[in-house]
Amino acid sequence: MELLDNPIYNALSTSQSDLAIGDALAMRYPTEFTCLAGIRSESTESFDALKNVTAGATVRIISTNAKIVFPENWKCKTSFTVTQMTCPSLIACKAHPFETLTPTDVPAMMELAELAKPGPFYSRTNEFGTFVGIRDGARLVAMAGQRMKLPGLEEVSAVCTHPDYQGRGYARALVFELAKMISERGNVPFLTVKTDNTPGIRSYESIGFEHRRDLQFYFITAD
Repeated sequence: MELLDNPIYNALSTSQSDLAIGDALAMRYPTEFTCLAGIRSESTESFDALKNVTAGATVRIISTNAKIVFPENWKCKTSFTVTQMTCPSLIACKAHPFETLTPTDVPAMMELAELAKPGPFYSRTNEFGTFVGIRDGARLVAMAGQRMKLPGLEEVSAVCTHPDYQGRGYARALVFELAKMISERGNVPFLTVKTDNTPGIRSYESIGFEHRRDLQFYFITAD
């Protein structure tokens, strides 16, 4: 579980090393997948290495430190606190008919992500793993998928529901289905949710997710 203290860096160093761009000090995912980047430590050397692989782009890093002092050539555009949750044992919830999404669904997925804003979603984000969704007719109204993978751990991410369809338990049902798939592979599901999203946290708790620790997300860019 200690791998989850620095999940982006540890994912890129292990299970997703085939996607890693960078070196032992700093790595990022390809920009068409996500803006996530990881550093080995909060040293000047790690930030210098990160600058070499970001090419001036804004990236998102995660840290246990809520008050990072960034090197002078870096600017923090925004930051927020997230609650990291793991699911040691699932609790069943009301199911809703869902389907596994395919590459042909990417335009609809990007449209929903733009509207519901679960976090950055790009043209190849769907290639991280399985994505599932709920439709109303031809319209995609809820989805959830996978992102970071570490030894024994898999992340549930991109959880979102169209504003007109919230309150029906769609997101909870999709997170349950993905967590079930992950658990059946012998891995532990985890996710992050903004700490001030009390309804979301309660929803995840209702299906077995537990608070592990709070982390800080930073959107940063180099001069």
